[in-house]
Amino acid sequence: MSSEPGTAENGEQLLQTALRLFALLGYDNTTVDMIAETAGRDREAVAAAGGKAGLYRASMQRYADMTHALLDSLAAHSSPDPAEAHTSLDLILDFYFEHPEFGLLWTQRWLSDARDISDIEQSYRSPLQKIGHRLLSVTILKGRGEEDVEMAASLFDWAIHGFLTEGIGQADGDALKSDDPRARRRFRAYMHRLMDLLEHEHRS
Repeated sequence: MSSEPGTAENGEQLLQTALRLFALLGYDNTTVDMIAETAGRDREAVAAAGGKAGLYRASMQRYADMTHALLDSLAAHSSPDPAEAHTSLDLILDFYFEHPEFGLLWTQRWLSDARDISDIEQSYRSPLQKIGHRLLSVTILKGRGEEDVEMAASLFDWAIHGFLTEGIGQADGDALKSDDPRARRRFRAYMHRLMDLLEHEHRS
């Protein structure tokens, strides 16, 4: 079936707009009118793209597809070599630095956003967590129990999402925001130190 010229481009524009709004404001605080006006479209175009709920699911699917591709790539080259693990960490950090909206989207979710859509974690996050846990279990935590893997994965997850949301708090009360290159350098270096500590504990 042929599509109207520009339909795919308009759908992508609406998806990107909705994703940014959901990440910044949350699903519950984003309205159809906001999506339409920000994208320069009308309410009918939003409805044709799946409506607010459909665009939310599409946003989560975009996150899942891109994250799955990254993790599959890392899994194909995973090994117990510490250098490989550090390279993988850099690639994961680069991914979230390039796409902070994904981290913020889940931060909103953890703040009880869009709770009327109840299957989001099971559909879009749990499968990715399983891949991430397997990666940890064959790299820096090879031979460790499931509880250790879960805690390490959660620790990295909390750190990344917290950094994207709050940046780095400073002694004077100000914060280096997560888009500040200085903050990113400091955060990256500290995450590598954290990985070194986990590797050292595992070897001990």
